[in-house]
Amino acid sequence: MRRHRRNIGQDSDHLPRAGERQAVKPSVLFWVRLIVLLLPTLVVLALFVVWPAVRSPLPLERTSPAHQKTGPQPDPSLLPLLVEEAFLKNRLVIAKTDSVALSIDLVDSLLTLDIKGVPVRVCRIERYKLSGALHRAQRSPLLGDWVARPFVLQREYGTIAKAPIKKVDAPKDTIEAEKLANMTPPPDSGDVAFVLDFTRNLTVKVCQSEQLSAAGRWRKRTVEANHRLKVLLTDMAGLSRRQPPMAPLVVSITIPRADAKAVYRALPRRALLAFRL
Repeated sequence: MRRHRRNIGQDSDHLPRAGERQAVKPSVLFWVRLIVLLLPTLVVLALFVVWPAVRSPLPLERTSPAHQKTGPQPDPSLLPLLVEEAFLKNRLVIAKTDSVALSIDLVDSLLTLDIKGVPVRVCRIERYKLSGALHRAQRSPLLGDWVARPFVLQREYGTIAKAPIKKVDAPKDTIEAEKLANMTPPPDSGDVAFVLDFTRNLTVKVCQSEQLSAAGRWRKRTVEANHRLKVLLTDMAGLSRRQPPMAPLVVSITIPRADAKAVYRALPRRALLAFRL
């Protein structure tokens, strides 16, 4: 009996006490709450930090057919001349079309709307910024082939209406008709910012040079969020087809509000772009 009681006493020493059980629960709850609080941050980091980091650092290697050539690469000192030659040839190609086309010349800081090769609106680029991938692409021997053909507009996102519609009640007589004819339309004072996605992974972001209002900043963030979501869905669809995602080649341009509004509303679907950087 004594030996049996001693064994029972020894076994009871290994059993967790009531205080110890209560001490374990707060630690588990702490880690559960910490994971719940950090989960949104981890999702944001995965989508906007880790995901872009695993992309191809230089998408020209897959968007340009020059990577399939096995011959000697062009001299890097001749690369600006090749880009300028491609830009001029693209403007000649665009001049043969009947629709409105776009020309962006970052060297001369000009953004131009062309119709059959005739500039109808020339906008001075006040500031521009290149993404890291596009900045590295400037030194790539594949750059000349990448800009050798005009880019084609695929998608567009804007903070203003593409084709605004104004509803007016029909006049009852000639007197009301004369009043409507003499009325000046209200000014369109909305802030302008838009995103243009072209072929060969080129993205052009345009924003007005004037300061954005609070509503304008909110609409701009909404447009950029919709664009990032579309890019993310496209990359995920490519992964399902075993196509690795590519880092977008982005150029951000700042021009006056009137010019930005005219450019966004003048560009047709599948508009052509001649690009020089």
